[in-house]
Amino acid sequence: MRDTILAVGHRSPSVAPDPGRRDPDWERALVNPAAVFGTIQAVLDHPRLMRGVKREILRRWA
Repeated sequence: MRDTILAVGHRSPSVAPDPGRRDPDWERALVNPAAVFGTIQAVLDHPRLMRGVKREILRRWA
C-alpha cells in the first residue's frame, strides 16, 4: 500500500490531476497524518484521494 500512496505524489491514478492546486506532502502524511491534514475529516473530504489511500492514511493516524 505504501507504493500506492507514494505514487499519489507522482500523479498516479490514485489522485485526479489539478494543475492549480498544490498537493499535500504525501510521505509526511504517511509518517504523521495529523501534521498534513488538520483533522480526520480533512482526509475524508479530500476531493482527489481515492478510498484506499484515505484508508491507509487513516490507519496510520490510529
